[in-house]
Amino acid sequence: MSAPFTHRAGTSLAEVVIATLLVGVLLIAALESAGSAALGTRNRASNVKSTLLAQELLAEVMSMPYQDPDPRANITFGLEADELSGPSERANFDDIDDYDGWSESPPTTRAGIPLDGYSGWQRSVVVVKHMYSHPATTLADGELDDGLRSITVNVEDPTGNVTSLTAFRTEQGALEQPTGLDRTIISNVTIAITSNGQTVRSGANIMNHCTD
Repeated sequence: MSAPFTHRAGTSLAEVVIATLLVGVLLIAALESAGSAALGTRNRASNVKSTLLAQELLAEVMSMPYQDPDPRANITFGLEADELSGPSERANFDDIDDYDGWSESPPTTRAGIPLDGYSGWQRSVVVVKHMYSHPATTLADGELDDGLRSITVNVEDPTGNVTSLTAFRTEQGALEQPTGLDRTIISNVTIAITSNGQTVRSGANIMNHCTD
């Protein structure tokens, strides 16, 4: 006795095509999501790296005297003639306004040695005079200094994203106060950490003036 014939519905070519398209769309969406996540991770890493690099340079500028140690040079806002020569122009800077308008690419140490892992990056500094009693009011470079300046460090990564940090210095700041002793103090530190071939750098000011 033969078994009764049972009609089985097969999968049509149209259904296969539609299913394939749906899987393809879902796969593309998944890949795009993964790509966006990876891009977001890279962007966040770049932002952190930019911030740390800006902190390093800002700490360096903040550690400088408010005014040039040579009183005769304070009639000029910016670089003096003797600070425009040498293997590293920046190595000759001796007060904060010397950094105004300065930029470099790729980033280097103060001695002019390129930093590992920062090819294609750029750093720049802007120093601005402010009215002491009204910090929101800026003064032109040629105007009389009122004892307050802002320092802005800009870091641009290879993709064009810019990170900016700003700090204020006053003429009556801690670094301008006499120590009472003839000694050298440590006013800032720089740190570099390397892991898996990647190096990040940063810096900070020391407020309690450790002795060297």
